[in-house]
Amino acid sequence: MKKHLLLWFSNLGAAYEAADRASRLEAVILELFPFNSKGHLLLQIPTNLDVTQFLLSLKSNVEKSEVFIDLPEKVLNSYLSLSNPPLGEDLLIYEELFLGDTFRVATEASNFGLELLDLRFMRDTTGHSYFMATGSMELCGKFVQQLGGHSGKVTQIHHPSSGLREFFPYQN
Repeated sequence: MKKHLLLWFSNLGAAYEAADRASRLEAVILELFPFNSKGHLLLQIPTNLDVTQFLLSLKSNVEKSEVFIDLPEKVLNSYLSLSNPPLGEDLLIYEELFLGDTFRVATEASNFGLELLDLRFMRDTTGHSYFMATGSMELCGKFVQQLGGHSGKVTQIHHPSSGLREFFPYQN
């Protein structure tokens, strides 16, 4: 069982301090980056790490956090750009404000049977994140229907054009 922790800090220095503290507790730093005046940190944490105690030790610098138990490898690989399946019958784009929410919905999409194409944090002034997934028109449609309780924006493209398919550099 693997545990991952995603943190959004009020400032970049706090993110680096947390990364240092976490690595001393044998956590693996997967990503640390600035966004405006904030900092994002993604960690793979030891299963025996008490997350609540760790978060309390960071004082009030954490604005948002999300813990993932057994985050699917497909989701993590998509975020770290380690896998790129071919574009299928439908293209689904999901956009959200908090990266942790995007990870959660991407996990749902992966568990639903969709193939994840990409998962990104947009380093612009908005801080949105998104994932793209592909699958059959029927599967994508069913997934979109069950997304009712999520706040993200969903776009579904049926039968992407050859021009859009050529846009994806990893397509054959």
